[in-house]
Amino acid sequence: MIMVLSTSLAPLRTGHAAPHVPPTQSEVDQARTNAALGRAEELYLEGSALYTAADYVGAIRAFTDALKVVTREGGLSPSVRGGLIFNLAQAHIRAHGIDRDLSHLRQARDLYKRLLDEADEIGYTAEDQQRTQMLLDEIEGKLAETATPKTPAAQPPTPAVARPAHIEPGKSPHKVPKKRDPNRQLGDLHTKLPMQLQLLRCHRPW
Repeated sequence: MIMVLSTSLAPLRTGHAAPHVPPTQSEVDQARTNAALGRAEELYLEGSALYTAADYVGAIRAFTDALKVVTREGGLSPSVRGGLIFNLAQAHIRAHGIDRDLSHLRQARDLYKRLLDEADEIGYTAEDQQRTQMLLDEIEGKLAETATPKTPAAQPPTPAVARPAHIEPGKSPHKVPKKRDPNRQLGDLHTKLPMQLQLLRCHRPW
């Protein structure tokens, strides 16, 4: 049994080679753009993987490089650039949540402003612009809080320290009331009576 293979016959070569036609400038530019955008896509995928792994600094680096390529080369829908800008801003916000570096908030603020400035070009809807404005307001509020110096809380007055009492040797620091003689009390009472009554008491017949 013979197996029949279907093959395609190549055209026979003639004795003369076809003349080399150099690519046009537009073809060269398109090939370069395709290569650059392929690199930008690789960087975008790399940044997305790093973002998912919570490596936000690495994601920032990858998204930034991808955005540079897309901005320089063009050739893609402006919405792609808008998506990269938004992802880059989100990576900066997440990075600030870890290291508290205010430069991340400033970068995110500038990126959100760029989105609003290019809203028409990148095809941002009114809903997208409203969401971006809310995020921008939140960031500017945080930056304002950090820029305003906090007034230190008023300290309570220091209580006055009582000076130690001077104590003479052999004496108690506290006054101890003296016991009074009852007879002395009666005598004192007599001295306070009018003189006439005292004389009468002295001459009583009994």
